[in-house]
Amino acid sequence: MDEMVVIADLGVCGGIDEYIVLSHCWGPLTDQDKKRFYTTSENYKARKLGFSYVELPKTFQDVVQVTRALQKQYLWIDALYIFAYADCTIAASSAHSWRDGFLKAQSNSLDTGVQSIPSTPTCTCDFNKDVDRGPLMKRAWVLQERVLSRQIIHFSVVHTYFECGDGVMCEQFITLKPSFGKQYFILDPNFPSRVNVAGFKRTANFIQFLFQEYSTFGLSFDTDRDVVIHSLVERMGQVLETQVRYGIFHCFLSIDFISNSKHSLMVLRSVDLGFADDGQALNVKVRQFGGICRMGKKGGKCVIVDGAKEVGSLWFDMADLIQLEDCNCVVISMPKGRKKEVSWKYHVLIIQKKVRDGEYKRVGVGKVEVQYVSSDGSTGMLW
Repeated sequence: MDEMVVIADLGVCGGIDEYIVLSHCWGPLTDQDKKRFYTTSENYKARKLGFSYVELPKTFQDVVQVTRALQKQYLWIDALYIFAYADCTIAASSAHSWRDGFLKAQSNSLDTGVQSIPSTPTCTCDFNKDVDRGPLMKRAWVLQERVLSRQIIHFSVVHTYFECGDGVMCEQFITLKPSFGKQYFILDPNFPSRVNVAGFKRTANFIQFLFQEYSTFGLSFDTDRDVVIHSLVERMGQVLETQVRYGIFHCFLSIDFISNSKHSLMVLRSVDLGFADDGQALNVKVRQFGGICRMGKKGGKCVIVDGAKEVGSLWFDMADLIQLEDCNCVVISMPKGRKKEVSWKYHVLIIQKKVRDGEYKRVGVGKVEVQYVSSDGSTGMLW
């Protein structure tokens, strides 16, 4: 195949209703590679006139074939693209670089005829192994590409998969059963609409899962870490109608701090803290520990005791034991209800004063019975 491929200027064309995009690993690039394959201001006009298909790297050649097999005219390939309105994404899940291609193991990948549906609905496909743990899905930029895609065709080493808002189907026309709690939001064809209807706890768990996964993904430049996920975070913040600072959602602010709590998230409400205007710190209400109590050790935690009664549990960020009298606290959540109950426990941040007056630092978290935390408090800045 030695046909011409051209670049279409969307500003000139007046927009395109349907187009395919490629999600792929670039792999290591030499200066010669960049000069040969990048579209720049120097070669842009020439590219609009056309260039040979055989000049393209193998992965690009393969996606051109797939685009034509799908009877689509336009294909989008870029190094740093974030898209939300493509008709379909082609994920080169088996290719480690743009030189590898992804159709070599797919003997029937471009068969445009009607395939027979197997009489016995059995499937040996492993989507998690073939796709989720493949080289492509471990790249940070691909997270946005996947989440914002309305539908994706994954070309893995051994199988082809189709992914859309209703789930994942393998090449044998069998619908696979994903991990509903995690994949429900990833599969959202209009991300992040589902975070607004899934409920408080499921949405909070998804956001934590998203950041945990993202922190393990690879980047060529570490400085891109914040930039790559910014679009997803901003979209979720708009749908949830909440402020977002540095990846922290105001509506889930208390949950982000309760790393050791086993309380149901559904029965807590956030109090005593909010974003400062400059976004560099938190405005907090600083409270005192009350009553005649002392701190001791129990297992892997510290406990607050009043006489023989255990009234609270504390977990410090550092191994050194901190004296209770040197600490204040910030109530970050409490059970819902209009009337305070004696049996309630506050979830608190344990804080200590910094050098400057009115400034504090976090030293741990804890759960303390309400009567051992003062009702009144002073204002402070938590850094």
